[in-house]
Amino acid sequence: MMIMGFIGQAIGVWFHPDQLLRFSVRFQAMTRPGESITIKGTVIGETDDTWKCQAFAVNEEGETKVSALFEVKKA
Repeated sequence: MMIMGFIGQAIGVWFHPDQLLRFSVRFQAMTRPGESITIKGTVIGETDDTWKCQAFAVNEEGETKVSALFEVKKA
């Protein structure tokens, strides 16, 4: 569950927290103690006033641990 918090923290750096409209995650693999985790994100869709995005938590070997979909309103 902590890894979900890492993704949420990254979203809070990329966007203002007030912009977040939706956030969901899917746990894909067990995270082991000592693994280095990197959070990556991208915009995958857009409307006039929102961006649809996805983020991934991956380890040093490129294995996806958690994937997330989220939507933010444009500033």
